[in-house]
Parts: sequence; C-alpha cells; structure tokens
Amino acid sequence: MRSSHFIFFRVFGVPFLRRLLPSFGFLLALVYLSDAVVDWTELRERLQTDEPIIVSLSLTAVILAWGLIVGRALRPAWQQPTYRFLSRQPLPLWRWAVSFLPFLSIGLIPVVGLWWLAPHYLKAPFHYLAFIGLFWPIMLGTSFRGAIGLVQTVAATTLFAVLVIAYTRQPVAVAAIATLISLLLFPLSLYGLRVQPAVSNSLASRSLTANSRIVAIVRRDLLCLWRTNRRSVLYSLVPATLAVLFMVAARVNGDSHGRDAFVIASILFAISVLPVYHLLSEVRTQLGANFARGSWPIGHSERAVALILPTTTLIAPPATAIAVAGSSMGVWWAVVFIAFSTTVVSALTALFASNLNEGADRYGVSLWVILLNTVIVLVAPAGLYIPLVAVAVALSLRYIIGQLDRFAIRHTKVR
Repeated sequence: MRSSHFIFFRVFGVPFLRRLLPSFGFLLALVYLSDAVVDWTELRERLQTDEPIIVSLSLTAVILAWGLIVGRALRPAWQQPTYRFLSRQPLPLWRWAVSFLPFLSIGLIPVVGLWWLAPHYLKAPFHYLAFIGLFWPIMLGTSFRGAIGLVQTVAATTLFAVLVIAYTRQPVAVAAIATLISLLLFPLSLYGLRVQPAVSNSLASRSLTANSRIVAIVRRDLLCLWRTNRRSVLYSLVPATLAVLFMVAARVNGDSHGRDAFVIASILFAISVLPVYHLLSEVRTQLGANFARGSWPIGHSERAVALILPTTTLIAPPATAIAVAGSSMGVWWAVVFIAFSTTVVSALTALFASNLNEGADRYGVSLWVILLNTVIVLVAPAGLYIPLVAVAVALSLRYIIGQLDRFAIRHTKVR
C-alpha cells in the first residue's frame, strides 16, 4: 500500500501541486488585499440573513470557480502515459480514491475557508464534514474531458446548490444526508478515470469538429486583440472596475433592494461596456479580409457564434461582477438583468457585423445602441421585456449571419 501511494504521488501529486501553487499564491494575495476593504465577519452575518437561494448561488458560484481552477491543474495528469498503464491495472475505485486523497485534499483547503462564510446551523465539525466532501466530485468532474466530465460537473454542482438551500430548512437531516452522499460519491466520482484514455483518443481523432473550429476562431480573435492592442484592453477595465466598486458601495452604504438595485446595476453595466465596440473594431482592423473568408470550412451560423463569443467574453466579467454585487435585486430582477446583458451582446455584435461590409467606424452609434437598450429595459414592463429580448436576439442573429455571408462573398477569390 505504501509503494502505491508513493507511485501515485510521484505520477499525479507532484505535477498537480506544481500547477496548483500559482493559483494558491494568487488566492492568498487576493484574500490579503481584500482584507483591507472587506469585513469578513460582517459579510458572514449578511449571508446569515440573505435569502437561501442567494446564499446558495453565491457559495456555489465561488466553489465552482475554484473547482475549475483545481480541475485545470489536475487534467494533464490523465494524459500521461503512466496513467494509461495504471488505468489498466485491476485496482478497485476505493483504492484509487484512497491513493488520490492525500494530495488532492490540498485543493479542499480554500473550500473550508469559503464554507466558513456559510450560515452555521450546526456545530463546526458537523457543519464542515457534511459539505466539504461534496467538492470532491466537482473537482474531479472539471478535470475530466468529454461528456462524462460535463455531466459529473453539472450534476455535482446542482446537488451542492440544492443541498445548501435545504440545509437552511432542515439542518440536521440535510447534514446527515450530505455526509452520506459524500461518502458514496468519494469512490464513485472516480469512475470517469476508467474512460479517460478512450475519451482522449476520441478527442484527438476529431481534430476539426464544429466546436474546435469555433474555439480556434474565437481564440484567434482574442489573441489578436491582446497582442496588438493590449493597452486598450487594460484601459477598458477602468470603467468596469469603477462600476463594480460603485455597485458594492451602493449595497454596503445604501438600502437598495429589488427594482432599485436593478436600476443601479443596469446603469453601471451600461457604463462598463462602453469600450467593447471599440475593441471589436480593433480586431477587424488588424485581420482585414482574413477575418472571415468564404473558402474556410465553416458555416455562417458557426461563424456567427464565433463572432458573438468574443463580445460575450468582453461583457460577461463586468456583468457577472455587477450582478453578484447587486444580488439584493432578487431572483426575478436578476433574470431581467441577464436578459438585458444578452440584448446588449446581440446588439453590439450585430452593429459590429454591419461594420464588416461598410467599413465605417460606428463607435458613436454603439453608444446610442447601449443607451437605447438601457432606456428600454428601465421603461418597459419586465414581463413584456423578456419576450422582446427573445425576438430581438433572434433577429440580431439572423442579421449577423446575413452580414457574414456578404463579407465572405466579397472576399472570396474567383478562379
């Protein structure tokens, strides 16, 4: 048994810890800097009085984010030749789990700190023992490739969120159930290890799927933006950061709830996305005719998705940060805020698509587009606004596909 632990630590533990140490350093630096402006005890007391669904979503989002970091550090371990050899050995799942536990448990340390913020309904040992183990399948699921990793991650994250909500209603019973589930999932969550070599071979053989083409184009656009106009990207963080800070200040110092918090969040979000169109135009300027050629083996619907994703990548971080800081708006207004963000993404992408063929700088028009969307979401009834969003997004997508078709035809070489 001792020799197997040593082999597992040398093969998996050392590379895993080497990749995870930078993330630990960044996390410690973030906590240290936040300690000067965040009263952790007050934040914990605030979570005690918040709605259970808000507490569950907040804790689940942070824990899932850490799970993605740990999973990314662990994923290369499953691609090693040594793992392929070990996976063929007749070892039961519990033996794998016990061998992985000593070094993978290091990834659980930040979860203990995060779970300290959760409402305590039981004494500390039972409070932590019941839920810390639920992070194990999340961490492993994010490290697996293929459908099995996605299914395990979604299922484990949903289970965690549901149990956190139920924990506020029946603490003793839910803690016992969570402990039992953690013990059952401890070995079962490693089932994905059995199929990882086959999944890796399957993914390697599909070198040019629709998803890989979309990812390649999005990665090209974002790398082009970062390498050619890094200063503009950094400058765009200034209004986004100020908007998030104002939202935090409004929540801490004010008494904004419901629609009032939604109005503040919408206005701050509109301010934070003002530089996005300029960044997209920089990509078009740098790539020129190579932005989307008709000879490429990719359909216009796929290219439209690849055009929307960079816009979403630039808009999603400030939108998420503002929504979390303004969580006092409640679930319903949060849904409306998501719909508003989606509308802005589709509108700016459609405006950018029109610029592909006409070549004019429409930054001023983009400001009016953002302003118009903000006015509509603040004036229109919420029940009417969401159906309008669905129609607007569908029309924008159709328009984007048409503009990409025109652009590809214009830049296709006729032989």
